[in-house]
Amino acid sequence: MNENKKVLVFTTVFTVILFVYSMLDAMFPSLPEQLKNISIISDVVTKKAVDSSALVTSQIVELKPPVAADTGLNTSSLVYERSFGLDPARRSITDFSNDTSHSALPRFAKKVHQFKKTKKGKVRIAWLGDSMIEGDLLTQTVRKKLQQWLGCTGGVGFVPATSVSAPFRATVNHTWTGTWTDENFKTPALAHAIFLSGHAFTSTDGVIKLKDQTTKDSSYILEKSLLCGPTAQPISITVNGVARTIAPKKLFNRIVLETSPSHSVNVGINNAALPVYGVSIEEENGVSIDNFSFRGITGIELQKLDTQFLKNIEQEAPYDLVVLEYGTNLLFRPEDTDYSWFQKHILPVFKRLRESMPNTDFLLISTSDRGFKYGETWQTAKGLPNLLKSQAYVAFTDNMAFYDLFHAMGGNGTIVKWAETMNPPLANKDYIHPNHKGAEILGSIVFDALVADVNKNEAYDQERENYNITATNTIVDIKNNLEWVIGDDKTYNWGDATNWLKSLGEKSGWALPTTEQLLTLFNNKLEAGQGYDSSGQRRKARMNSVFNKIGHSAFVWSAKEIGSLKSTAVNFAFGSTEVLSKETPIVPVRVMAVRKINSSQQP
Repeated sequence: MNENKKVLVFTTVFTVILFVYSMLDAMFPSLPEQLKNISIISDVVTKKAVDSSALVTSQIVELKPPVAADTGLNTSSLVYERSFGLDPARRSITDFSNDTSHSALPRFAKKVHQFKKTKKGKVRIAWLGDSMIEGDLLTQTVRKKLQQWLGCTGGVGFVPATSVSAPFRATVNHTWTGTWTDENFKTPALAHAIFLSGHAFTSTDGVIKLKDQTTKDSSYILEKSLLCGPTAQPISITVNGVARTIAPKKLFNRIVLETSPSHSVNVGINNAALPVYGVSIEEENGVSIDNFSFRGITGIELQKLDTQFLKNIEQEAPYDLVVLEYGTNLLFRPEDTDYSWFQKHILPVFKRLRESMPNTDFLLISTSDRGFKYGETWQTAKGLPNLLKSQAYVAFTDNMAFYDLFHAMGGNGTIVKWAETMNPPLANKDYIHPNHKGAEILGSIVFDALVADVNKNEAYDQERENYNITATNTIVDIKNNLEWVIGDDKTYNWGDATNWLKSLGEKSGWALPTTEQLLTLFNNKLEAGQGYDSSGQRRKARMNSVFNKIGHSAFVWSAKEIGSLKSTAVNFAFGSTEVLSKETPIVPVRVMAVRKINSSQQP
């Protein structure tokens, strides 16, 4: 074959390969970025842009999920309706419940309350993310503030065997020696189960050297633990130069190495049969936030985590809260607006993660602001609003709590402002990453949201102490020795209300309540039910959410009649009384019955 023919054949074959890759990019937008950058048909093939917001809002549903019994709360009073929606004005963590009076993270909140009372045990948080939390950025601020708030001293938590961010991580002095093999999210075929960090390390001559720098107080006790996989036989390691034999048999093992006031620990690994994840440094009793950052991922990579391994973590060292903070790496092309492919791929990943750790609360934190240059100016990515809605919908569908960090940090244009006009700057001029000062601000924002959510649960629990739920779903007011029952979530005229009352039994002691009895239930700090619409505003009943069955109203008939045509109702939206037509009330009115009980009769 002459040289001209060789060139022609080579050009033809190479063009065909590029064409195939380009068609794959057009047909499968979820392909890795490496394939997306070689498209030769981008100028002649127009991809149909699908607005993620349309995909999301077309799937609005209402659910009534049960609250798991492990929360220690009475599930009969915590059944509530959820509906999807994204409110940019909201600065709180949401579980999409129509009742916003309770915590979106009930297990985590309950654990925090227990610790506040007893100062015993551990509150454990796993924080998974991309380069936005690399080097302990953001998480170091949340950790420090939570530890201070709960009266703890310090402890950096998990540190991997090796790390690309070690040179600039301020919370721990981290070095290592020896040769380490790293299996991770990017490894095609894994020989060992990888940890939440996305890594598993092995070495025959390695030493991990750590010094905790979360506090200067050298008097408090720190627990140092090795996190590792199993070995077939007992093996020898060294702890601060002293030989020690360990026998890890579980898929995931937490082995306490020492408990002392020392801030430092050196761990020697000389057997490649031992999968090593890292070392944890934490207080015996306190708050631990483990930073699991992995540069350049979207969260879909979590599909490589082994289900049984996750269940073993739940048994060996359970987390009270898992935070998932991804999104920036989905915004890699300035014109992208469709993230329906992301929804499709991430939903089963997060669902499996959550189902593998059923006693843990999950919080999905949205992407923060990210800029591209459009024309001559840097602006927020065009696709960011759609990505935000997609992330919220993923949280809603997978029954996770959600926090809108994009709007909480300031919304559209914030990253540009932080990089260009703030003095000192709060972001790098890649218009993606906040610097240390900016990350500290983001950490403070998230901390405030967590505390506000925990305090919701505390106020809720304190108020709930006034009530008991019976086996027949009546509600006992302990303080006032009254028992209540609520009718269905529908409008009752006066005749309907009295007929419902008779259906409870004439000798049962039930009666329509007086206005005074009803007003004992009014509490302006609480909310129950979904409320009713009035002049474009949603008016909810201001009462304990044990009365959620009041539903789409805030009005309840009282026993006080006004002649033969009218009667009085209490409006729990304002704690006021209203005179209404018995036959055709102009507002949705509900019915409740009450009876007095002796303290000895209380359940």
